[in-house]
Amino acid sequence: MVPLIFPDGSTSSLAIHRAGDSDTGLFIDANGFYFSKDGTEYARIVGNDNQFKGVVRIKSSGIGQSYLTVDNEDLWIQFNNTLRWVMEKGGRLYPAGQNTQDLGYPSGGELRNGYFGTSLNLGISTSSQGQLIFRTTATGFTTTVEGGSNTGNITFKLPVTNGTDGQYLRAYGNGLTNWFTPPYASETLNNLAAPVAINRGLQPGTDNTLDLGQNSLSWASLYLKKDAYVGRHLQGGTLETPTLTRGDGAGTTWSATITGNQMCGYITFTTGSSPSSNATVFTMTFGTAFVGPASVTGWPIVNLIPCNVNAATLGANSQLYPDHDSKSSTTAVFKIHSNALAANAEYRFYYMVMGTC
Repeated sequence: MVPLIFPDGSTSSLAIHRAGDSDTGLFIDANGFYFSKDGTEYARIVGNDNQFKGVVRIKSSGIGQSYLTVDNEDLWIQFNNTLRWVMEKGGRLYPAGQNTQDLGYPSGGELRNGYFGTSLNLGISTSSQGQLIFRTTATGFTTTVEGGSNTGNITFKLPVTNGTDGQYLRAYGNGLTNWFTPPYASETLNNLAAPVAINRGLQPGTDNTLDLGQNSLSWASLYLKKDAYVGRHLQGGTLETPTLTRGDGAGTTWSATITGNQMCGYITFTTGSSPSSNATVFTMTFGTAFVGPASVTGWPIVNLIPCNVNAATLGANSQLYPDHDSKSSTTAVFKIHSNALAANAEYRFYYMVMGTC
C-alpha cells in the first residue's frame, strides 16, 4: 500500500467521482474524508490523536453540523454545533446539559417499556419538583405524582404484595406503607369532636340484629323530638330499684317489698292494724331525679296495676291515687281515698313509670 501524505498546511486533495462530474463523490483533504454532491459538502469524517469525529453533515441552509464523536473512549453526540448527549465507556448515558433533553416525546414518540434495577430519580435537586405522570390515551385520564419543594429526602415504599378488595394504602412512618382494612364500626372511635353531627339516617345493615348499647354499658339519655317506635318490649334495664316508705294509710306497721327499677317493677305490701283513710299509703322514692321538658325539674308519672284480689277489689271510693300536691323530682306519693284499706291484708301491684312532667 502506498500512503498518501499531505504536508502540514497543504490544501491538496484527492477526489473519487464520476466521469464528467467532479463536484459529486468522495474527497480527501488535509482535514479528513468528506462526501460532496454538486459541490455541496454533506458529510465528513475527521480525526486527530485524541478524537475520532464522524458523520458530519453540512445542511443545505448553512453550516449546521452534527457529530458522532469518540473522545477518550467516550461517545459524544452533537447536533447543530451543540453537544447534546454523552455515553461514557462504562455505559452511562446522560445529557450534556442539566434538565435540557427529553427521552421520547408525547403523541407518537413514546418509549414502550422501561426497566430500572435500583432507582428512578425525578427532579434536578432536593429543592425542585419532579413529576411522575400516568396517562391513558383512550380516556384522556391523567394521574400525576408530584413531590413538593423540600430541603430533605422523602421516602415512599410500596408494599411487596397486592392488597385485597376494600383495603387502603396507609403510611405508618419512615415512608413505609401497608394495605389497611378500615376499622368501620368494629373498633373504638376516638377523639370525636363534640357535637358529632350526623347528616344522614343512622340504620343497621340488617333488620332486627344489632343493639344500641348493651345491658352493662348503657347510653345516658335519649332525646327525641317526635315519636319512638318499639317493635317488641320496652324494658327497664339494670337501673337502681326505688324504695318504699310507709304512710298512715298502710296501718301502724306494715311489711313491703319492691322488685324492679326506675321504669317498671312489682310491689307487694301487707297492711298493719288500723289503716287510716284519706292518708298516704306509701311513698315511692327514686334514686335519680326526673327531668322535665327543656331540662327543667320534673316529677315521675307512675301507674299502678292491681295484680291480686285485694288490689283489684278496691272500691271507687278507696282507690290508691298519686298525690300531685306532694310530688317531687324523686318521689311518687300514693294516697288512699275516703275508705281505708283492710287491716292485715296483702296488696300486690305492678308499677310502670310512664314518663316525666
